[in-house]
Amino acid sequence: MRSAVLPKLPVPIAALVARLPQWPPSAMFALALNLASGRVLSPSALAALDGKCIRLRVRDAGLVLTLCYSNDRFMPVTGRQGADLEIAADADAFLALALGREDADTLFFNRRLLFSGDTELGLILRNALEAGEWRLPMLPGGPR
Repeated sequence: MRSAVLPKLPVPIAALVARLPQWPPSAMFALALNLASGRVLSPSALAALDGKCIRLRVRDAGLVLTLCYSNDRFMPVTGRQGADLEIAADADAFLALALGREDADTLFFNRRLLFSGDTELGLILRNALEAGEWRLPMLPGGPR
């Protein structure tokens, strides 16, 4: 059963976002991950990410965040660079995952969260995220 966390974005807004430069939101996400990487991902997960690029595709928002991990930090890259792993979902699925309302397996088996590319890296990240303390407690409905 799908619980609505966010309303669907209107198609014209998603089309506009898809035309905007994707580097600024990628840079903001990379900064956030760098600030929290010790709490978000284990050293073994970070070691598996070394030299790898990951793309997050927020399908209904037209947003594509592409990051590479190298020299102990996440760096934004242009969307044209290939990614070793792509994770795609609608915004409400990503938010439900971040709030701890749904787990990655449930979203994956309900085809709301899609992985493509390096599946071993995808499993490492999924396991690391489920084991880590990364949820967003400050948002309504998040863990306290």
